[in-house]
Amino acid sequence: MKIFLFLILINTLIFSQELSYSKQFLKDSLLAIVINDTINPGEKFHAYYLMHRDTMLTQAEDMELFWDVWKDLKEASDTLLVKDSAVNKWVFPVEGYGTGDIGGGGTGYITGEYDYFKKGAKGFIHPAHDIFVRDRNQDNLDDRTGKPVYILSVNDGIVITVNTGWTPQSTLKGGNYIYIYDPYMDAMVYYAHNDSVFVKPGDLVKRGDKIATMGRTGLNAYPKRSPTHLHFMTLKIENGYPRPYNPLPELKDSEFRMPE
Repeated sequence: MKIFLFLILINTLIFSQELSYSKQFLKDSLLAIVINDTINPGEKFHAYYLMHRDTMLTQAEDMELFWDVWKDLKEASDTLLVKDSAVNKWVFPVEGYGTGDIGGGGTGYITGEYDYFKKGAKGFIHPAHDIFVRDRNQDNLDDRTGKPVYILSVNDGIVITVNTGWTPQSTLKGGNYIYIYDPYMDAMVYYAHNDSVFVKPGDLVKRGDKIATMGRTGLNAYPKRSPTHLHFMTLKIENGYPRPYNPLPELKDSEFRMPE
């Protein structure tokens, strides 16, 4: 029995080392993308974000890399996007819906102890608005039209990271998510729990573009207890630090789009 347990321990240690080597190889591969100046800034941010999301970085590394890729994004937006100073209104992010569909009338926005660079903050944190749709049977289709509900980009921007292919076995809370850099606001705009995603890192989007369809992906959005909704968050960059920003005023003043 002792020999058997010893062999199990050895195999466990070998497996752990293999995982460690595999994770280091992935980190090195992603770092190579981040420091490659020939790669699209959106793709570079995506490589960085995978390391951030999967805790491959120390806090110091995370902050340094974030600032580097963010500077590249800001510079790229000056040449890749034609900024129209006359455009000062968002498009509401859920086609066919409006501010009356924001959870709690907007009272669900709670920053708590949110810190982009730290994990495991205490207390309830929800620095976002949930926008609910009519989907009683939870089939990702609008009960009125029987069709998918499109998620729209609120503004012009650069897609900086996405996740697709979420399965119920995944622990990712956002499911199939999208982050878009909004150069007007100098912010990261986050759309989570999508079904189909139509964009990829590096894509340029215009305000009102269809970027996804409403879904139920994500650790907490998938269970039956959760009504179908879009989780919408904005992080504004202040002195190189992504901080929660309550976009309720922009949402209330946004342009509503009805299905064609």
